Amino acid sequence: MPRIEGLALYQIVGEHADIVAPNARFGILPIHVRELVLVLMADDGTQGISVLPPSVDAATEASLGWLINTDPREVFVWEGGRVTGWDGEFAERLAVCPPVDVALLDLCAKGAGCPLWALLGGRCRHEVPVYDSSVHFEDLVEPG
Repeated sequence: MPRIEGLALYQIVGEHADIVAPNARFGILPIHVRELVLVLMADDGTQGISVLPPSVDAATEASLGWLINTDPREVFVWEGGRVTGWDGEFAERLAVCPPVDVALLDLCAKGAGCPLWALLGGRCRHEVPVYDSSVHFEDLVEPG
């Protein structure tokens, strides 16, 4: 399994069109977006990616230096090829910025050549119930 050789934190800022009450008179409005994306780079060229909360700052980014030269598999407890939790040694470090584990799991899955969900316990259901939200908001408002 490759080891982490670098990390980068990117801030993505922009707008995207968001449909606001498509049945109502508001139509489409621009929504301002700010996302922080963590990229962990392994020495074999693979990358693990995670979106971090807006509360992450430069101090948090600096505190992630411990990830350098870490084998991502060492961060987790494994049973039968599946992740069952954080390893005790790393739990306190990961608690500082929990979404980092998503990037680590991404690297583990790529290293194992399987989808991430397979490392987290496999399929749990074959069907998902559907919810129909096609009611028009105007139908709920009385005239006047």
